Parts: sequence; structure tokens; C-alpha cells
Amino acid sequence: MNRPTVPRAPLTVARRFTAAGAQAWPAETLHYDGAWAVRLSSDCAARRQNCVTPLDPSDDADIAARLDRVIERFANAGKRPRFLIAPLASQRIVDALSERGWTTEARTTIQSRDLDGWSDNDTPELRRVKADEFVAAHEAIGARSVQRGDDLRAILARIEPPSFLFLLEREGQPVASVICVRQGDLVGSFELNVSEDARGEGIGKELMRGVLAWAKKRRASGVWEQVETDNAASLGLSRSLGFEPVYDYYYMSAPDGAA
Repeated sequence: MNRPTVPRAPLTVARRFTAAGAQAWPAETLHYDGAWAVRLSSDCAARRQNCVTPLDPSDDADIAARLDRVIERFANAGKRPRFLIAPLASQRIVDALSERGWTTEARTTIQSRDLDGWSDNDTPELRRVKADEFVAAHEAIGARSVQRGDDLRAILARIEPPSFLFLLEREGQPVASVICVRQGDLVGSFELNVSEDARGEGIGKELMRGVLAWAKKRRASGVWEQVETDNAASLGLSRSLGFEPVYDYYYMSAPDGAA
């Protein structure tokens, strides 16, 4: 079995996107153990809202005791302990998790698209809606967050940067949805969902073309997104629109009965 290693990227780039991801999809509670950000959410099952994210590769002292505290905190919350391993993590943390039998899961790539060269004069019209209508459409589409049982209204209410909820509709009915979050000169695209009975028709590409056009009109320098590396369709969509990889990250989860 290959030994898990810390992904590589310039630390300034990793810090920017780590902070942007946390702000765009914030956890219910946030606790710091040194430079380990401990995120927990009773209203959401998503990994990124229930994980420990190391924020400084030099902060790897006293790992054993700190891991014990993390495990206890997650157990008290009824959550499985997880670490998000990105370029800001120390290899010593990864090695310590491996020695305890923690396993890797959900490798994800951050992709970005510079808007300087983007030109599309025939983009579909996206409709911006308020939270209640967006949640209702999300449910009608059968979005992943709905299937997880997340309280999307609570999550949306926690987002502090300017956020924009968009629907793509056909014959007055929502067929796709996406959340965009503006952070400085970047726009993050999250929770892109396409109705199951409309998949394979290019709806996702239409939606993202609309996002890129909207972001450029608002003078953003680029759009970024997170895509799981085993999602071939989403990766293909990103490549077709000119997105390029920034860096990968993955999660390490504790075995059952971790102690």
C-alpha cells in the first residue's frame, strides 16, 4: 500500500484556497488546537464541515495527545473523526494517522479558471433566487445535500462573504442549481447539482457557462471549484471549460472505535 503523503503547492496558494473554502462553506462550530482548525456541524454531514484542517505545516508537536483530544471531541459530537490533508498539513501528522489505522478517502482537486480569456456571447440565463426558493429547488432537483439530510437554510445563513444562489430552469422548472461565493477577486462555485432526469444533456456545462459569464461581468479575475477526482463527468466538464488544477487534497478518517 502506498504511503499517504502531503499534497504540494505554494503555501500562499494553499492558504488562500483553504481560507476561501472555509468561509464559503462554514461549519457550525470552529475550535482551534494550535493551528489545527476543528470544524463540527450538527446540521450537516459533509466532510468539509466535520473535519480537522491543519493550517501550518510546522505545527506538528505533541501529536498523540492532540489526536486523543480530537477523537474525544468528535465522539462527543457523534461524528467520525477526520482530517483534511492539504499542503498546509505536516507529513508527521499524516504518518501518525496512518500508524493509528486511519485511511484516506475522497481525494478532491481544486480547479480554477482565469477569466481574462473567457468569451461567450450565448450564455444561458441564470436566475438568482433567495434562500427559501433555492432550498425548495434543491429538494426538487434531489441535490446531494438533501440526500445527506443537511439543513441547507442554516448553512446558507452562516456564509459571510457575498453569496449568490442560482437556478437554471427549463419550462419554468429548476433543472440545475449552484451556489456562488464572491471572495475578493475570485468567485467560488459550490454544490452544483443537476436533476437526475436531465443528466447527460449538457445542463451542467450550461450552468457553469452562465456562472463564468456572470463572474466576468462582475470583474472577477477567476472562478474556482472543488471536484472529487473519481468524478469523471465533473472533471471532464471542468476541462472542457478551461479549468486547470491548482492542487489536490484528501481526507483521512479514523477506523471504527478509534481510540
